[in-house]
Amino acid sequence: MTDDIQAAVAKIPTLLERAQAEALFGAGEREGAAWLQRANELADQADDTLAEIHASFEAPLSESEDDFATFDLLAEGWNEQPATEEELALIALGWGAYLGELIRNALGGQWVIRADAEHVSLSFERLGMEFFPVHAVIRRFMLGMDASLEAEYERLVETLTR
Repeated sequence: MTDDIQAAVAKIPTLLERAQAEALFGAGEREGAAWLQRANELADQADDTLAEIHASFEAPLSESEDDFATFDLLAEGWNEQPATEEELALIALGWGAYLGELIRNALGGQWVIRADAEHVSLSFERLGMEFFPVHAVIRRFMLGMDASLEAEYERLVETLTR
């Protein structure tokens, strides 16, 4: 990966104030029938990802915050044979949905649905913050352990508990 690409990927945000998120990616949907349908689709996608991981890897997923470290290990295996751009997009959406659902179940938050699925986020209204799980997965694949999913989760927890 060239230095320019690495620098660009490093700038992909994972945690933003709501105003910044809206300025960069639009307000997104936060309620209504279409939002509910898409939020349910994300939950289904998370279940599909869990089933696929169980079928493809000997990865003990616990459906808890421990899974962030497990996903870091799974991503490390991909670094030996990097995913194509299309594969990375599919992986990032599936893993992002799963990790987003883990976060939502553990810490709260509500999905913010945007036209570009890459930019869905979890909104934490009390603090006016949004977390972008798909962005976190993309960064992990492209930047390696410098963008650890476990570290991103710990940063989110620290931000939310201040």
